[in-house]
Amino acid sequence: MTFYRFHEKDGHRAAITNDITGANLPKIDGGWKADGKTEVKEGSARRLGAEASQIIDTIEREGFYIGSVHQT
Repeated sequence: MTFYRFHEKDGHRAAITNDITGANLPKIDGGWKADGKTEVKEGSARRLGAEASQIIDTIEREGFYIGSVHQT
């Protein structure tokens, strides 16, 4: 599935959303910066700390998924 990726301008969070403008993302200090299109496919490698199915389910339910680009 094709979605749109954004990253936190002043932090470590990234978001994947079904809204090309990112208007449905939560408001944060510093804002979000668009990274372009991204593909999320069932069975693909983990990203942003989650399995693809979890990301897709969350986007279908809430319109976006937010995770960290730095995993510890």
